[in-house]
Amino acid sequence: MYEMRAECDPAKPDFVLMWHALPKDSAGLTLCGRLLPPSPAVVKPQDAPTDRYCPPCIALVGQAMESTAH
Repeated sequence: MYEMRAECDPAKPDFVLMWHALPKDSAGLTLCGRLLPPSPAVVKPQDAPTDRYCPPCIALVGQAMESTAH
């Protein structure tokens, strides 16, 4: 199982949330190798006009789902 956790995307000048995938027992280490803080970002919808998914994290989740489906 995976957990989705958001962080403020440091590469974007505007406030953008970047969603990462983490294994449930990862202690904050994402599938793409980032270390996130222990608690998820708390953001009101009006504060974050845009959110995105981390392409490497989502690709790895997709690969894991494909391999378990076969």
